Amino acid sequence: MDLLPEDALLIIFDFYLYGDPNLDAWHTLLHVCQRWRSVVLSSPRRLNLRLLCTETRPVGEMLDIWPAVPIVIRSTCDVFKLEARAYNIIAALEQRDRVRKIRVRSIPRSILEAFAAVAQEPFLALTYLELRSHDIFASPVLPHSFLGGSAPRLRALDLSGIPFSAIRNLLLSASDLVHLRLWDITITNSGYVPPEVIATCLSAMTGLETLELGFPKAASLPRMASRHTPPITRRALPSLTKFVFQGYRKYLNDLVVRLDVPLLDAVDIYSPRYPRVDLLRESIESFESTDSESTQSTRRT
Repeated sequence: MDLLPEDALLIIFDFYLYGDPNLDAWHTLLHVCQRWRSVVLSSPRRLNLRLLCTETRPVGEMLDIWPAVPIVIRSTCDVFKLEARAYNIIAALEQRDRVRKIRVRSIPRSILEAFAAVAQEPFLALTYLELRSHDIFASPVLPHSFLGGSAPRLRALDLSGIPFSAIRNLLLSASDLVHLRLWDITITNSGYVPPEVIATCLSAMTGLETLELGFPKAASLPRMASRHTPPITRRALPSLTKFVFQGYRKYLNDLVVRLDVPLLDAVDIYSPRYPRVDLLRESIESFESTDSESTQSTRRT
């Protein structure tokens, strides 16, 4: 192995690290010898090095020990563990310039609001965000400054049970989104999200390929038409190919008349009376399993 040039070692390391679900395999390489450690640490982007932070890991110690590589935050979906050890994920969120991906499911209202308290500034490196509220009867109260209202590099966004008022600015800034899933999103006490508001937020997402919108019953109930209906402005989504909608047909009609989707070839429509569907998870999770800066061309070679 000592005779191999650095480029050969990088190719071997790249294959060794590829597909590691816990993102920890590179830790082993650092402990083999000084040369391997030097090769790995000198090529963090080539090897797509990331630090996995969860509520069950001592994040404070990890940040002191390991180099300053991008951070992936992921919960175990255990509500009790999350409530007991949320301080670990909060410690990771405080490294906002390094946070690349966030996936926290079954998050209680109190913990989500604690997360929001430390996430008041833009996360400029964030590419993937998934938050799913655990409280189905009471929406969490989040500030308008959630994530600083900006995530310019965000590529995949998956939100469930999050107030629309907290994410509207975020949506308007996320012009590079490829996958968007909004479920059980409300905007006012009545729970109604006007179709024109949704269309406006989508208008900047010219690269959006998959879209999933699911509303609670009250959120997509038809509203009485105004006598002075303003002219309808159509918003172009030139890359959209998949669309899943759950809500009332009248609401869907009012929304799609405001959208221009020339490449759309797959549509699934469900009544709000049926159980929630989750048809785009495969697309979003396939995005999560890769990284926009990984060297896929090297692996194919």
